[in-house]
This record gives sequence, C-alpha cells and structure tokens, in this order.
Amino acid sequence: MVHTCKRVVMFDNNDWCYRSFPERSWRCRACSRDIVKEYVRRFEEIDFQFMVTFMTQVPYAPPFFHLRNLKSGPWKLMLQALRYKHDCIQYFWAMGATTKENVHFHLLIRFARPELGWIKRRWKKLTGSHIVHISPARRTSVGYVANNAARLPVIPRARLSPMDLQDLRYTHRVGMSRNVVPPRAPSGRYRYEATEKRWDKSLVGTIPPRPSTGSIQP
Repeated sequence: MVHTCKRVVMFDNNDWCYRSFPERSWRCRACSRDIVKEYVRRFEEIDFQFMVTFMTQVPYAPPFFHLRNLKSGPWKLMLQALRYKHDCIQYFWAMGATTKENVHFHLLIRFARPELGWIKRRWKKLTGSHIVHISPARRTSVGYVANNAARLPVIPRARLSPMDLQDLRYTHRVGMSRNVVPPRAPSGRYRYEATEKRWDKSLVGTIPPRPSTGSIQP
C-alpha cells in the first residue's frame, strides 16, 4: 500500500545518516493501517470485559465544529461520569462513522460493569440520543474499534475550510484512560519497521562529522 502523506526527514544517530519516512496520519490509508496494528500490539495483554457503543446524530461532514463540540462536550462529560461512578475503570475508545456517516463512539471497558439504564439516561441527557449498546468484549475488539477510526471518510482538503482543518486537528479519533496501560516509549525499530528505508541523497553533504570515540586523556 502506497503512502499518500507527506514525508518527514530526521537524523538517525545510530546509523549517522538522514532517513526519510512517511508522516503518520489517519488520512493516509497505509499509515492508518500501521496505527491500528500498533494499538492492537499495545493492548494485546489487556483483557477488556465490555464494549459500549454510543450513537449520535452528528454527521461526519463539514462544518466540523459540531464534531469538535461533541467531542469536547458530551463525550468528555460521559467519560468523566464513568470515572466518577467507577473508580478503577480502565477504557479505550475510538470514534467511527455509520453507513449514513453519523458519528458513534466505541468504548472498551475493564474493571467495571456498566449499567445500561444509567448510561442511556445520561447519554440522552447529554446528546438527545438514547441509542446505546453493550456487548461482551472479545480478543479482536481492539482491532475492530481501532479499524472504525481508520475507516472514517477521507474528505478532500479542497472541501475543507481553514476552520474545518483546525477542528479536525484538535478532534482526536482515539483515546484511553491514564491507568489502562503504562506509556510505552517510542521504539526506533518499529518506527522504521513499516515504513520505507532509504537514503536522502540531497542531504548527504550536510551530514555532521561523527564524534570521536577516542579515549579521553586525563
């Protein structure tokens, strides 16, 4: 699969050369596939118990300030209410779109038993929509949830205003609780595992000299 996103040039201190690799973006199908694989690898040892689906009537289409308000308003308040009700809750969520391109949220929960009636009443009070589904989580649920975020419609930039681009930039597709998994340092090996390795010959002349490894005299 060909990367359609911009390329980023960084200096590799290990090989002492410049490397060029695609900028990871959800809008690029190849990059989104790699991001999904990273989330599946990161949560492979986490056993989520339930998957909750929250339906909305907000379309995934410009203008996107409705989507940004939904994410920073009702969805944020819903997660706060769940954390307040269940102290030890751990979760991972992703935003997707239905066949009619309406936004919905998938929430994977651990260490908490969700109450469908309470969640429906709370969600209807926040958004006006009472459609909520709860089902047992499976081993493949993380990949399913992350794929929903990767399959969001890609709208051409020509149809997006500067305000829409800013709203999409600050509207994250996925999120997790702080206690669900310890933060993992970015791996340089994985960074180049699914990307193209090549020399950037235009920058060969600007490579700084390798530092001396000789012994230091007292």
